[in-house]
Parts: sequence; C-alpha cells; structure tokens
Amino acid sequence: MFDSSQPSPLRVLLVDDSPRDRLLFECLAEDLQAEHQIDLDCHSAGSGLRALEMLGSQRYDLMVLDQRMPEMSGSEVMAELLRRYPSRADRPRVLAYSSCDLPEFRRKCLDEGADSFRPKYMQTAELNAALRELGLAQ
Repeated sequence: MFDSSQPSPLRVLLVDDSPRDRLLFECLAEDLQAEHQIDLDCHSAGSGLRALEMLGSQRYDLMVLDQRMPEMSGSEVMAELLRRYPSRADRPRVLAYSSCDLPEFRRKCLDEGADSFRPKYMQTAELNAALRELGLAQ
C-alpha cells in the first residue's frame, strides 16, 4: 500500500563525463542520505547529450552539472536547458560544479543560469547546504 505521508525521494541527475567523479558523487550522496536522512534517487549521465535525452523522458528535481566536459560543456547544456524549459518551474534546479573554484568561474556559471555552484570535491555538509539553499531540503 502506498504511504502518502512519506515524502518522495529527491530525484537527482548527475551529469559528469568522468566515471571516477560519478562514483565519488554517488558515495557523497550515500553519505548525505545516511548523515542527514535525505532520500535521494540518483541517476547519472556521462555526457550533456545523454542528460538532455534523460530529461526528455523523466522529471528530476536537481541536476548536478559538471562544467568541463568534452562533448558538450556545462555551459552548452545549461543554454539548451533554458531554451527547452524557459520557465524555472518546468526544469530541475541546477547545481553547477567544477574542479575550478575561482570566483569569476562561479559567477560565470550563475550568470549562465545555474541556481547554485559548488566545488566538485565537496563534503556532505556542502551538498546539504546547497540542497537547503535551493529549497530541496530542510
């Protein structure tokens, strides 16, 4: 029987071309679930094109978007996301992340439409803070 009192899991789409970094994020997500009791349903895409395909068939609450990918950069994915979903209510929140943590790079990502930015190798507290900032966790 379906229990409507239980909140549905937060659907997350991680977009990163590095298998190692996808695995690291999955471990981070598991730690976040254990430490903060946030129910996550994580999916991953190894390219921006694959992520856009997945967005066409499923709804996600959050996209964690690597900014430096060879096939399609995070900037290009963001531009296409904004084109496809002009209303913020129709698209997932976007957490840009990158190994480049310079203030001007952060600003560029936010100016391009990302809702938040965090360094790629963040800790669970940083991811939890980003989820709260985006209104996806308490």
